[in-house]
Amino acid sequence: MHINSRLFLPLLTIISSLLAANGQNCSYGGRTGICINTNLTKCNGILVSSGCTGSRNIRCCLTSNKQKRSNNGVGQSCSDGNRTGTCIDTDVSSCSNGTLVSNRCPGGKNVKCCLKSSTPTGSNNGVGQSCSDGNRTGTCIDTDVSSCSNGTLVSNRCPGGKNVKCCLRSSSPTGSNNGVGQSCSDGNRTGTCIDTNVSSCSNGTLVSNRCPGGKNVKCCLRSSSPTGSNNGVGQSCSDGNRTGTCIDTNVSSCSNGTLVSNRCPGGKNVKCCLRSSSPTGSNNGVGQSCSDGNRTGTCIDTDVSSCSNGTLVSNRCPGGKNVKCCLRSSSPTGSNNGVGQSCSDGNRTGTCIDTNVSSCSNGTLVSNRCPGGKNVKCCLRSSSPTGSNNGVGQSCSDGNRTGTCIDTNVSSCSNGTLVSNRCPGGKNVKCCLRSSSPTGSNNGVGQSCSDGNRTGTCIDTDVSSCSNGTLVSNRCPGGKNVKCCLKSSSPTGSNNGVGQSCSDGNRTGTCIDTNVSSCSNGTLVSNRCPGGKNVKCCLRSSSPTGSNNGVGQSCSDGNRTGTCIDTDVSSCSNGTLVSNRCPGGKNVKCCLRSSSPTGSNNGVGQSCSDGNRTGTCIDTNVSSCSNGTLVSNRCPGGKNVKCCLKSSSPTGPNNGVGKSCSDGNRTGTCIDTDVSSCSNGTLISNRCPGGKNVKCCINGKSPLQPNNLLAMAEYAADYAREHANPSTTRRCARYVGDALIAAGFQIEVKDACYYHSEGILSSVGFRLLPSRPATLKKGDIAVYECNRTHEYGHIQIYDGYGWYSDFRQNNEIIYSSDIPPIHYYRI
Repeated sequence: MHINSRLFLPLLTIISSLLAANGQNCSYGGRTGICINTNLTKCNGILVSSGCTGSRNIRCCLTSNKQKRSNNGVGQSCSDGNRTGTCIDTDVSSCSNGTLVSNRCPGGKNVKCCLKSSTPTGSNNGVGQSCSDGNRTGTCIDTDVSSCSNGTLVSNRCPGGKNVKCCLRSSSPTGSNNGVGQSCSDGNRTGTCIDTNVSSCSNGTLVSNRCPGGKNVKCCLRSSSPTGSNNGVGQSCSDGNRTGTCIDTNVSSCSNGTLVSNRCPGGKNVKCCLRSSSPTGSNNGVGQSCSDGNRTGTCIDTDVSSCSNGTLVSNRCPGGKNVKCCLRSSSPTGSNNGVGQSCSDGNRTGTCIDTNVSSCSNGTLVSNRCPGGKNVKCCLRSSSPTGSNNGVGQSCSDGNRTGTCIDTNVSSCSNGTLVSNRCPGGKNVKCCLRSSSPTGSNNGVGQSCSDGNRTGTCIDTDVSSCSNGTLVSNRCPGGKNVKCCLKSSSPTGSNNGVGQSCSDGNRTGTCIDTNVSSCSNGTLVSNRCPGGKNVKCCLRSSSPTGSNNGVGQSCSDGNRTGTCIDTDVSSCSNGTLVSNRCPGGKNVKCCLRSSSPTGSNNGVGQSCSDGNRTGTCIDTNVSSCSNGTLVSNRCPGGKNVKCCLKSSSPTGPNNGVGKSCSDGNRTGTCIDTDVSSCSNGTLISNRCPGGKNVKCCINGKSPLQPNNLLAMAEYAADYAREHANPSTTRRCARYVGDALIAAGFQIEVKDACYYHSEGILSSVGFRLLPSRPATLKKGDIAVYECNRTHEYGHIQIYDGYGWYSDFRQNNEIIYSSDIPPIHYYRI
């Protein structure tokens, strides 16, 4: 490829950081600054993400020169007697929304009090912030939803409306109050995070571990019963003539009575089981604890319930003769707080039951899904999960190519590339990326279809094949490419056991669904797996080289983290495989991620909500929220697990406009692309809250410093990926050269092969490797020599996942014939 030569200047230098808390000094790249709360204070210097501890809004504001004055008071509360404010460093911050007053803050002359302007009545901006009356400290609360039962309520000490007041503590709080005022949920009901040191949840239910902050910050769930909740279970009910008991029809039957709807609080599943004859006494004691002096149990209504796993004893419970004590066979190992609540394994839903007194006869019992003791477990329903295939037929993308979400249980991606974590729905719903654009509309993809006798699924024949069924035209909406894949026969059973370990006594293996998988490298054995007849045990050809105890555990090489996998049945396609990092046999190895995740992925795939819209929890290290809005703190797991809210909300909300954003290396500002352009920077999606029109305009200059060559090489790889085209423009040297220059390398852009032959890469710190490395690293560069067929050669850079030049390459080697010698370079 022929390129005109030109010289580019290096851009900004990168800054090394020291951590500090809000109001303290911070340092980055030889300059000093102050950690500020960007929600309250404006930075008149350079704002840097690194360098400060605390929430994301606490950032380091670098000054143009080193500060020598005392900043002890920065961040503290201040007052002029009428209004309150915050002490700021006027050398780096301005009091743009308030009044600046001297002599109200400790520290140097540069530390002054920024008094807040009067806030519109009813605003909750200050909820959760610290406050003080000069002697005691407290927390700003919304008096419309919280009470200050354990403290003293004082006005005019908090920003916000008249409803936001300072609840002064009687004693110091036990933890951080960051989450106070935020929304929270237990999966069924929603509520508000409160500081239990100063507020009580008098009209709701208090639940721990649902709010950010200290142990004192808990979720106060509202008492209104959501649809499908089990609040009424165990209560008395009546049809006017007969009385009965409210039961959860998902887990209980009314075998000795008559079932009537609309007589019980709770969801549609909570109905009234009327007795065939009048009860012999009241049911006041049903659900209470009871004991015979040695064992404990639960009072049950023997007219509607049986004590199948315990001993029934009379005269131990309040109420009629029908209310008796069901003593457990052994003392329970924990509390029964979670009994009756909804639960899920990510795919199916169920109900938490007390296994000491109830059995999960029509479902699957799973531990660690319910609050309470070890005896409280989740009874998952045996029917397929509602909504597991919600994403089938939707569009999806890996950032470069587009495709269609398919159900991998019934369709294969024979003409494309299959990618996980790009589609809402269950694990079986994956993104089939097209090699080329489809020939028609895909509206019908994923819908059910039939030829009158058999049923099937509409598939996109451009990206999927009907390998296990019969393909029929004119049975699906959409283009000619959308056809009906009729099943050869109905599935013979459930797939509960798929993926579990199995054995024939000598060898071990894995349970597979024989309708969609084959046991090509082992022996297939029946009756060794839970589930239908289609679920069989695929025994390995030889005994595994060790136990699989470590499979699924976290692992690390000291720098990156990953997951232990069984290399006999899994591959580490998107990472690096390392031995001796996992417990178990030699087959259990560590699959290191190309970039280290910031937390656990427990919540990936679960439903989430911001109170108005619903979405799906995704791993932001491997997935993007391209068709929705990304929101933090709505999903269990690490910081990398966030809620991708569906875009069904009003098109293009501008909530994020003006906020800071970053691509991980550079910072920028969220802009509304409907009214603004990013003329001096780089536009990146999925970095800002709001609609699709709100995108991150990354500053045009690189923050990297010339002596950090590894960071510069990795930055160049990221830059090449962000600017790559869908297909080649035959300008590889220009694009890779631009990426290197953006990262701070001082080079002259020439024809591709000259990067090697004229020593361009070697001159700026890259070293020539003797051969292709066994393991590629982010920032590696490959240069093809010139020959008669390829007279300008080729250059490409590796970003940790794939190769980029002027386009996203599907393969490392782009030529099919007359391939010239290739030279690999690395920092």
